[in-house]
Amino acid sequence: MWMRSLFYFFPTNVVLTHYCCTGLRTIGVITKLDLMDEGTDARDVLENKLLPLRRGYVGVVNRSQKDIDGRKDIKVAVAAERKFFLGHPSYRHMAERMGTPYLQRVLNQQLTNHIRETLPGLRDRLQVCCCFCCHRE
Repeated sequence: MWMRSLFYFFPTNVVLTHYCCTGLRTIGVITKLDLMDEGTDARDVLENKLLPLRRGYVGVVNRSQKDIDGRKDIKVAVAAERKFFLGHPSYRHMAERMGTPYLQRVLNQQLTNHIRETLPGLRDRLQVCCCFCCHRE
């Protein structure tokens, strides 16, 4: 499938993303939501209204370089991320579908589904190859 690139221009950041033309395989990840100017938000993107993707979008708030340099604990950062989404008026209603832990679960589920769907065909092809190789000797 062909991949396309899009630029999203937000007041505090530019996100370049590659996506599948059909939108079937792409999960959009929007970062730096905590750095957006007051009064602006990415709600339309996160609600899958601006550029709809079958698998939708997930917003995340990463540790800053200062947090990393200061050795901020991952658990503390995840708790702060959750607090951000629960406390933000534009994201509160979708807080359960935002954040790094949710993104981790979604990606893990996608990988598991892909393996489950492709493994039988791969196993069949390997058996054909093994049979072919065994009979050549």
